[in-house]
Amino acid sequence: MQYGTLLSRAWHIIWRNKIIWLFGFLAALGSGGGGGGNFNYRFGSGDLSGSGENGLPPELQRQLARFFSDQTLVITVIVIIALIGLVIGLVLALLAALSHSAMVDMVREADETETTRFSTGWRTGLRRMLPTFVIRFLLGLPTFIIIMAGTGAFLVSFIPLVSRAGFRDAERLFAGGMLATLFLCFLPACCLGILLDIPLRVLETLSIRALVLEDRGVLGSIRRGWNILTGNLGDVIVVWLIFFLIGIGVAVVVGLPLTAIAFATVFPLAFMAATSPIFVVPLVLVGLLLGLLSAAIRSVVEAYSSSVWTLAYRQFAARSATVTTTN
Repeated sequence: MQYGTLLSRAWHIIWRNKIIWLFGFLAALGSGGGGGGNFNYRFGSGDLSGSGENGLPPELQRQLARFFSDQTLVITVIVIIALIGLVIGLVLALLAALSHSAMVDMVREADETETTRFSTGWRTGLRRMLPTFVIRFLLGLPTFIIIMAGTGAFLVSFIPLVSRAGFRDAERLFAGGMLATLFLCFLPACCLGILLDIPLRVLETLSIRALVLEDRGVLGSIRRGWNILTGNLGDVIVVWLIFFLIGIGVAVVVGLPLTAIAFATVFPLAFMAATSPIFVVPLVLVGLLLGLLSAAIRSVVEAYSSSVWTLAYRQFAARSATVTTTN
């Protein structure tokens, strides 16, 4: 495989057809990594009462105290927030599935005719959205189960510590249990999950192309993706390494400045929001703006990655067909 020709042809396609970037942006929104921070605080008896020493109006403090004293209400709110998050996550995952399958067919059309249209991607994306979602779900499930198993063990060790917060000796005992599960369960599970996720993501990429380009079913696409992966292992590894290095370059050139901006804006706003609710709105707006900016930058990488893998898959498939015919 001529990697230079492959990379230049893929860039030529997405540069001449920037409409692919739109689906790259949607894919970045739906499958992008998340960032977050933890704000840990232990409420004492005087935290939600008194004369406003912590910056909150007395009336608001009384309402918060009443809210946290009603465990049923707290659990209900947590469940509602979790369900809202689940729905949003599902919508974004379906949007990502639509976008990934759309980009594959748009690159295929552009490779054959030099141009592509939004309607091509939208039509294919809608038709292949659910099968693509199922492929991504099935191949992402093993990693999820492994990481959740390690996380579950860590959280279980954390529950007794919370329930016995008033006993210092018990706190030290359970804190030791937390450290043990952290190093024996959580961290090994994360490492194993990441290592397993690499080949599964490559298999997912190839399976989606089998689904879109060869009109196969979900299981047939996964089997075809596996055959392409094992039959072209050396070339697949090289293509993966190329994007691994591209990812490092993007992280250094773009990720570090964005991280610096986040530290300079989000964390101060989060600290101020902890003392005064008025800062919650700018905190959310800044976080949303940084997320959209990150997705906009990643849209080009998503489009380019999809273009390279689609062109590579077409070469792999042609090579496989030639070998089959010869035999």
